[in-house]
Amino acid sequence: MAYSHSGEYKKVLVLFNYMKVENVGPNQVTMAVAISVCGCIGALRREKEIHECFKNHSGMEMNTHIFNSLVDMYARCWTMMLIKCLARCLQGHSVL
Repeated sequence: MAYSHSGEYKKVLVLFNYMKVENVGPNQVTMAVAISVCGCIGALRREKEIHECFKNHSGMEMNTHIFNSLVDMYARCWTMMLIKCLARCLQGHSVL
């Protein structure tokens, strides 16, 4: 969580991967932070992996933090995707 607050988003994902390799199950806070970080850096593909990890931990319940992180992440990532799509569509056009 400290890495997330200090803007070191990639370190959060590295640690999340390390936890998976070491078979350390994430808790709700870890899951919410990892999802939120994906939204901050626009890592939709990575977030989908983390979302799958959440689904595979059947004992973990959806809570407000995880839900809000998912909504925020998908909103940010889809916004980035739409912006990239619009930029490609407008490429070569004069926009004044």
